[in-house]
Amino acid sequence: MVRGSWTQWYNVVAIAKEWLEQKLPDLNFEHYDHFEQSSATSDSDFLPWINHESRRTQEEMLRYLDILLAIAAGTLERIYLDLVHIKHGVCTRDGTRHEKYRLHQTLLDAFVQIMAFSKTLNLAVVSIHERVGDVMSPRYLHPEDVACVFMVVTRFGKSSLESIKAARHKLYGMVREVGGAKHQETVYGPNIVMGYIAQQLYQRPLIRELGAAKLYSLALDRIRFQVNVRPNKKLLRHLSRMREELRALSRVNMWQQNATRKCNMLCDDDTFHRPAPLRKSQHLHHTRLTNQTRKWLRLESRDLREMTDSCHALADQTKQSIEINEEDHGRLIFAFTSVTVIFLPLSFMTSYFGMNTVDIRDTTAEQGAFWAIALPVTLAVLVATVVFASKEDTAYQLIMDLLWRVRSEETLRGRMPVAERLEQFDREARLESLQVPARDEAEVLEEAEFRARRQGKVSLTPPRNTPVCRISISAATAIPMTSREIEQLLESLETEAVTEQSTKSHALLEKVLAHTRTSRDTALAPLYAKNGLRILGLYAFGDRDPAQKVVALRCLNNILVRSVSTRQVFINEGYPSKVLSSMKNGEPNEELATANLFLFCASQPTFDLTSSFEDEGLAEIVNKNIARHAESSEPLPNDPANPALASLRLLSTLAVRAESQAHRFLPSLESILDLLSKVPATVSHADLPASVLISCLVSIPIDQRDEFPVSAVDKLVNLLQEAVPKADGSSKTADKELLPLLLVLHRLAQSKPSDARKRLAEHILPSDEDRTEALGKGESLPHRLLKLTSTTVEPELREMIVNLFFEISDKDPNKFVHHVGFGHAAGLLSSKGIQFSPEGLAQAQASSAAPDINPITGQQRSAEAVSDLPEMTEEEKEREAERLFVLFERLRANGLISVENPVTQYKDSGRFEELPDDASD
Repeated sequence: MVRGSWTQWYNVVAIAKEWLEQKLPDLNFEHYDHFEQSSATSDSDFLPWINHESRRTQEEMLRYLDILLAIAAGTLERIYLDLVHIKHGVCTRDGTRHEKYRLHQTLLDAFVQIMAFSKTLNLAVVSIHERVGDVMSPRYLHPEDVACVFMVVTRFGKSSLESIKAARHKLYGMVREVGGAKHQETVYGPNIVMGYIAQQLYQRPLIRELGAAKLYSLALDRIRFQVNVRPNKKLLRHLSRMREELRALSRVNMWQQNATRKCNMLCDDDTFHRPAPLRKSQHLHHTRLTNQTRKWLRLESRDLREMTDSCHALADQTKQSIEINEEDHGRLIFAFTSVTVIFLPLSFMTSYFGMNTVDIRDTTAEQGAFWAIALPVTLAVLVATVVFASKEDTAYQLIMDLLWRVRSEETLRGRMPVAERLEQFDREARLESLQVPARDEAEVLEEAEFRARRQGKVSLTPPRNTPVCRISISAATAIPMTSREIEQLLESLETEAVTEQSTKSHALLEKVLAHTRTSRDTALAPLYAKNGLRILGLYAFGDRDPAQKVVALRCLNNILVRSVSTRQVFINEGYPSKVLSSMKNGEPNEELATANLFLFCASQPTFDLTSSFEDEGLAEIVNKNIARHAESSEPLPNDPANPALASLRLLSTLAVRAESQAHRFLPSLESILDLLSKVPATVSHADLPASVLISCLVSIPIDQRDEFPVSAVDKLVNLLQEAVPKADGSSKTADKELLPLLLVLHRLAQSKPSDARKRLAEHILPSDEDRTEALGKGESLPHRLLKLTSTTVEPELREMIVNLFFEISDKDPNKFVHHVGFGHAAGLLSSKGIQFSPEGLAQAQASSAAPDINPITGQQRSAEAVSDLPEMTEEEKEREAERLFVLFERLRANGLISVENPVTQYKDSGRFEELPDDASD
């Protein structure tokens, strides 16, 4: 009965733990994909997905429930481990549970605390929902507002852990023998003792409580300080020796990790032929100890790897500094030599004619006084010169040590403590655990061999000369390389190119391509130099295999993406002309890379595009590629890496960058409109490929064309119809995303084709049905556009919409007021200083089909609602006028407005007459 109770409680917690492990990976939200880790977020970044208070409340709830879930998961995991120990209990040497191991009152108290913790979690969820669910709150909820909830949950979790640990200690104490034998003899075996000794040896400090990584970190900081102050060749030797020592330490660290991992697998009960409860109980303690040791070793390995990379970077920096200093020293020596040659005759003349006229013998002093002064001074100068020349490094080292001691005090104060570094390492490890780790083939086979022992299999290691399915290393898991290894790759590629051999070229290029994605910029420095671009250019722009050309072009593309300074080097070496030559071939496989390469060149302000347009036919090449894609009957895919989208992006960038040459892309207008007509109706204007096509229409001068298809106007208006937000808030389009589409329609309103302008006016201007209610209050497209002018926070969007209506109204202020109402037109007319006459407005209304229109709201007067309020009496009018008079006087006295009171103005003009109190109607 007792064992059954323990097993039931264990199963309950185990099921809860498995449920958490299954549910945690499913908590994925769509807006997480929009975040980028390398940049800070602002309010504008949240506009595309936070549109109303209910969504904000939901996001706040998920954020705080995530914190609560982390607290609950951590506490339940520790409770689960303790319950595992309680389930196995204290075993005797033959593997059976001890006879004195029985249910105790403290265990029941622990279960009560666990139930209280579960109840607290439920109450915490309700409390968070009540605090965050107040959508009428004018401010957002900060973590400090719900900190009390997390504190209560944490306190109950600690109580549960303390109670269950007390139960464990009580249960262990029950099995102590009278003669003094303790349960520790059967719990802590030799494997745990050896694991603890290994942990202490691995973490044992070397000097003054400092480990190896700490000592080398201090030494590297000192060398970095000396490199910045005075670089010399001696520092290069120090860096070379330190790099070799760090590599040796990294190798030793890897041996330690492998030994710890293999020891843990050997002690696992699953690796033995027969199971044993005592061995399984011991393995739980040993696994926890091994995980702590491996965590420390991984942290040390990362520190050693970072210091090795820093040594490479410091060595390169020192070499560059020494070369610069030697060049400066050569200039100084030349200058001193020139000065010496020029002033040597002058020095001789001054020495000859400036000899002493009075000697020491002419004074009262004796000759010995001269030698007593001259000889010691000369000897001291000679000795100081010889000592400084022979002990220059020692003196320099003493000075550097003194400066380092002063600086190291501030550096050590700002260094992160070991506990914080371990905590940071844990957070990074949890993030990495969500990804599938890359495992070595030998490690997989070795672990499989250990696991197969109980099944009676001898070995899984394949015999010699037997084909094995290798574990491929993809670009995402490629091991980072050093700059020297990258140089060796480039040398091998150059040798293959010179000897015209292609046996290893493709594999080497694929390796370079993988490391342009994963390695650090310090390691990729050889690729950013002229020599690296030259070697890759041999394969990208030479007469090579097409597959090798594509890989080389992608390598160059990644290099220009990661290094902005290399783009200028790429331009200076004349590679844009070679890129255009490759684009002329019209190869679809090369089009994506070549278009992106020229796009990077065009983004540089120093690159002159005039010669590319006039001499090399840049516009004709781009027009030809786009026309080839327009011949396909399939719509463009929603893929940023599509070659057609790359050519379209290049067109829009070139048209904006060289506005005077934008007319050369007008032959592509038919192809762009053809591609736009094939875009499915479900694709939004802000998604690919519609967004790129709209950008092209914005860039090229479509208003210079004499013809524009009416069907294209319908397509653009349909995109606008879906993009403009509706009154119910169903649209999620950001206001800024509407600007390119509205700019295209504005260009059409300014264009010459009358049919396109007429069709656009039919869609945009309010119809008679729209005027049954005030403009800006309905659900049709004109209503929503006019409503957006008063609700948007973007002034550019508001101005663009009003200008669109003004252009469609033939820039006539009377027609403009008639079409949108004076309430929507007043802002534009006042900002541009345009006047309109009531007579012209009446004439514009008379020419329309519905002349009886309210000029303020744009609504038909017959459709206006009749007010149910009675007419104001004379007394109410007087009180209202008095209230307005007092309000104006207060505003004028406070300086808020400078408008003269209309009552005072009427009185001064003689149009106001004050009646006596007894005057009657």
